[in-house]
Amino acid sequence: MLSGAPRLVEALRQYDVGALGIKPFSSNAIFKGDGSPGHAEAEKDTRLARLTIRFILNNPQLTAPIPGLTSKQQVDNMPAAIHEKHRKTEPA
Repeated sequence: MLSGAPRLVEALRQYDVGALGIKPFSSNAIFKGDGSPGHAEAEKDTRLARLTIRFILNNPQLTAPIPGLTSKQQVDNMPAAIHEKHRKTEPA
C-alpha cells in the first residue's frame, strides 16, 4: 500500500465521502509480469489482482474499483475476487 493511502482513507471516512478506485493496478505497474496469461508470473499477478480488488471491495470508503482490464483472463479473474471477498466475510 502506498504510504499516503491510510491518510486518504481516514480523510474519506472523516468527511463521509467515497472514492472510486480508478486504475487500481497502476497500469499493470504492481505486477511482475506483463499482464499476459502465459507469462511466468501470471499466477502471482492474478492473485495480486484479486487481492487488490478485494481490498477495495472491503473498504467502505472506496466506492468501487474501475480496473483497466486488457485480456479475457483478467475479466474472468474479477468475479473470482468477488467470490473470495464473500467467502472471507461470511460467518463460519
